[in-house]
Amino acid sequence: MACEPRAATQDEVDEATSCTDQDARDRDPLGDELHRCDTFRAEEPSPKALAVTIVNATEHAVVIANTTQGCHAPARFFTLSGTAGGRAVSTAQQICPDEWPSCDVALDGIEGCRLCETLHHDRLIASGGELTLTWDALVLVHATLPDSCVAEGGGVECQVPMTIPPGDYELRVEAASTSACPVELCELDALGSCSLETFAGCAPTLHATAAWDGTCAVPRLRIVE
Repeated sequence: MACEPRAATQDEVDEATSCTDQDARDRDPLGDELHRCDTFRAEEPSPKALAVTIVNATEHAVVIANTTQGCHAPARFFTLSGTAGGRAVSTAQQICPDEWPSCDVALDGIEGCRLCETLHHDRLIASGGELTLTWDALVLVHATLPDSCVAEGGGVECQVPMTIPPGDYELRVEAASTSACPVELCELDALGSCSLETFAGCAPTLHATAAWDGTCAVPRLRIVE
């Protein structure tokens, strides 16, 4: 089944390109008190609920896979990477802070995570269809701890989780075309996507990327051949 792709409205295009704040993107998301150990401790994040839409503009249905792992890991079918204030920023693959590692691990030590795996089935998007996901906008910001904060000396690299700050980012989704990796079809929703009953195990052959500043409306990820 094929669906007619919906073009972005002019309001959506304007919203995605007209709110960039260069000063905010150049600002260090960890602040200016980098000599203080508490600067690198994780604070209670303020999750957002951002809509991320993936569009299949190819002639065949595509399959996309979840990109998160761990106990009670939320599903996320795309990744994000880039910089904010000169620091590397990315989405987490592992939900467990031990795996990043979190700066809290180096500063205080934390209990290990539970050994379980939350599974999210692959999603199929029909030709011309789209899938809209809700994302909490939580990311990891790279840091290096000061010498005074760790017993073994400086140079300890770690990650600080936070709600995404303004920056220069790339969103990326990878997909496999069903023309090369046939799958058992599922019942499509009104927008042309569905959750497969099994894991397809298809190697990605297609991808889509979009630039984003972390503050405007999230641009649509359009998969093309």
